[in-house]
Amino acid sequence: NKKFYTKICAGRLESVLDVIKRAGKSCHIELTTLVIPGLNDSEKEIRDEAQWICDNAGPETPLHLSRYFPCYKMKLPPTPLETLERAREIAMESLKYVYLGNV
Repeated sequence: NKKFYTKICAGRLESVLDVIKRAGKSCHIELTTLVIPGLNDSEKEIRDEAQWICDNAGPETPLHLSRYFPCYKMKLPPTPLETLERAREIAMESLKYVYLGNV
């Protein structure tokens, strides 16, 4: 999600996606997404991300879905474990290796 990445990460999503595409062709990569309640935890967002990874880096690319905890300026509640578990189920529709972190 370009809007989320620009606002929360203060970066250019296109640059990250380009690196993933190029690196995925020549070496082993693993990707991590910090799942933040209300910002990037919708089923559509998770499904779209997993499908993009499958299409551009391959279905065997490991994806780590990490639980968010409040820190510094971000004061949202921690990601519910149920949200992470559901996100894993959704991501596994496209990817073979999906792991949960910060649990």
